[in-house]
Amino acid sequence: MKIRLSSDAIERILKATGVDIDDGGGPPIPPEQEGTPPFPGEYEPPLLVANQEHPLLVDEDDWVPDPDPDLGARLRKNILYYYGAVQRRSDKKKRDRIRRLKEISKVAGRLEVLLKRDDEWEWTQDFENEEILWRIPELQRRVESEIDDLKTKIEWGDDANDMLLGESRDLTDTLRTHSPFEWLVGEYLPETFRKCFGEEPTLNRRPSDGKLHGKYIRFAEQVLIEFGITRNGRPYGLESIAKAFSDMRGGRIRRKPRR
Repeated sequence: MKIRLSSDAIERILKATGVDIDDGGGPPIPPEQEGTPPFPGEYEPPLLVANQEHPLLVDEDDWVPDPDPDLGARLRKNILYYYGAVQRRSDKKKRDRIRRLKEISKVAGRLEVLLKRDDEWEWTQDFENEEILWRIPELQRRVESEIDDLKTKIEWGDDANDMLLGESRDLTDTLRTHSPFEWLVGEYLPETFRKCFGEEPTLNRRPSDGKLHGKYIRFAEQVLIEFGITRNGRPYGLESIAKAFSDMRGGRIRRKPRR
């Protein structure tokens, strides 16, 4: 699966930024100044909510090349990381899922007991009906397996099946030190801006009225618009973007990692 980003969207982002990507907009950033996102290397965090399709996700067959493949690829990775951070922000959904699975297992057990009490009932002699009885233990085993997997992720992090347990927990703890929005506009997008435009992202205010302006703030604003990232259905304002950007730069931490 890939994340959809149309050529028109790329053009709107470039227009909002006001940077000519053909000449890079400035000198390249030295390698030693490049940032490191919390997701390691080329690792793509799996989307963890079962049966949840995001409107930006498309099949490989529906893929349309970007007018600028480097920018498009980096933005898609940024958004993938963002949703990875969203899903790793809290264990509430996993705990809710565990409670529901336990209720399913309990009800299945009661059904099995009720059916076994009528051994002489002709209903149980029918193969199709008898199949229900031997499928109940199979269901309970699958439920217990999913519960164990969820408990492992709560204890060791959501990526415990894809990396070392300690690394997975450290990754989850790191992501929870900031909100997903802060990671996106304060870490992921600034790195893409540096790489694609060859400029350091900065915040600027007009002396006349103190309002925010500049290449990076407009770039971030347009990216949020194109990917439909909002706060309770309302677009993020420039001040919210600036605060998240500044908090990340200033090292402000929302939650301390586990020790």
